Amino acid sequence: MNKGFTLIELMVVVFIIGILSVVALPQYQTALLKSRLGAAIPVATAIKLGAEMDYAENRTVTDSTKDLAINPPANCGTDTTGMVVCPNMFIDLLTSGVVGNGTRADVLVLVPTKNTAEVGYRVFLNIPPNEVAGVAGKRECWAEANNRRAENVCKSLSGKSAPTGSASYLKSWDVYGM
Repeated sequence: MNKGFTLIELMVVVFIIGILSVVALPQYQTALLKSRLGAAIPVATAIKLGAEMDYAENRTVTDSTKDLAINPPANCGTDTTGMVVCPNMFIDLLTSGVVGNGTRADVLVLVPTKNTAEVGYRVFLNIPPNEVAGVAGKRECWAEANNRRAENVCKSLSGKSAPTGSASYLKSWDVYGM
């Protein structure tokens, strides 16, 4: 009696492993993207608080994290424009247009990097110009337009089944209110 597997048995096993990997890989990639965005949210919150403290001291809104009394997270640095750059996230402190007598300000985090971002997280500062505009403290999840994996991440974080708006920052985004 021969011991071993036949060619057909080996092909069936390889076929089953292939099917399992096709099913599991997209779920793994979505989970990885969601965990990276989850790690970026506390960093954005810290920068938001630093910017609010800076506003309380100076009564002006800065668009550079270099002006804040906080240090970038470990393994992160700032580029020449004051943006925080990390291996898996890009953080921009924005002043995005005039609202009333002030400037609307927010923190935007893109994951994994500025040029390859699939998802983002945006939080507006709690400062008077934002209060006038009605956006103070508002949070948003951004999904790259027409990217199903990014949409799934934002749907799971926001609890919304469809985007509540759209935005343009380096590319087109679907915005999910949180």
